[in-house]
Amino acid sequence: MKKKLLNFMRRFKMKKKLLALLLITSMIGTLVGCSNSAGSDKKSDQDTTVQSSDSTKETSSDATAEGGPLDPYKETVTIHLGAGLNPNASFPEGQTMENNAFLDAIKKDLNIEIVYDWVSSNTDFEQKMNLSIGSNTLPDIMNVGATQYRAMLKYGQIQPITDAYNNYASDMLKSFVSSGGEQLTDMITQDGQMMAVPAPNIKAGGVNVMWIRQDWLDKLGLEVPRTLEELKVVAEAFVTQDPDENGKADTIGIIGPANSGLTNIGGNLWGLDPIFGSFKSFPQYWLKDESGDIKYGSIQPETKEALSELASMYAEGLIDPQMLIRADSQEPTLAGNVGIFFGPWWAGYTMADSLLSGKIDWQAYNAPLA
Repeated sequence: MKKKLLNFMRRFKMKKKLLALLLITSMIGTLVGCSNSAGSDKKSDQDTTVQSSDSTKETSSDATAEGGPLDPYKETVTIHLGAGLNPNASFPEGQTMENNAFLDAIKKDLNIEIVYDWVSSNTDFEQKMNLSIGSNTLPDIMNVGATQYRAMLKYGQIQPITDAYNNYASDMLKSFVSSGGEQLTDMITQDGQMMAVPAPNIKAGGVNVMWIRQDWLDKLGLEVPRTLEELKVVAEAFVTQDPDENGKADTIGIIGPANSGLTNIGGNLWGLDPIFGSFKSFPQYWLKDESGDIKYGSIQPETKEALSELASMYAEGLIDPQMLIRADSQEPTLAGNVGIFFGPWWAGYTMADSLLSGKIDWQAYNAPLA
């Protein structure tokens, strides 16, 4: 069956369609920041992009255009996707997940029409994807986690992409895939055929930086804090000097996590990782000490020092009094009540609306440094 499907792909030049699909899913994913076109905002350690084995069903040779992989089709090609969407995501007026400028551009430039078979919330996406796999009602292309990928291989639901990858993938993509070595290659290969494009979750991409209200700093005549001591001075000013000028004692110096851990490897929005880092404390990491011995970061003396400092800052009111018991740390931040939080580079997407309003100025810095 797999051989027949691969021959079918060659016959109707599906290689071009596949590469266009990969570009489409990456474009749509940028539309609303944390929406997912057949993907999830909770990254697994190893995500892969796969093409379902029946995704050729609506394509004919007449639809295929001559030329490069991004030339438009002569006849419209319809691509089916599933998506996870943040319920709080906003679109430009008059646009939706199913009808927006990105989809219009894809239709105009490639003559490819995107149809969403379903759109779920991000929190329900994984369950919805599992149901699609179990019932064999799959989108044409999707991002799946390692467990889902193995299930699809078992059920014969993935179409090989070897020829498409070899002929049309960019040198940069090939370099990325090859950098994972044999272990990564083995994960995406079956019977000598490439079955998926890997998307490993690189932990370094989730390193938290300090996000701070530059407009509050300017209003109070303060400089950007670079050390932990300077951070404490600024946080106290944010709490006590009414930087939002509403006459109420309702501002939060540093907001922390709501109901998750104080730190989280690989992308903990609101986590306090940089404060731990200023003590050379790295909870949840296994580290090699100067003697070459492996030690667990969560139980080292440096972590005890960091926790002691955080307890002191909390007692002084510099950190959100409702830390770890809030339902959501995002709400007071978007409401304009927070002066400092820690988060990865992509936290800027969360602040996008307030930044675009021109009323709030969030800036990111690598701090505290010591």
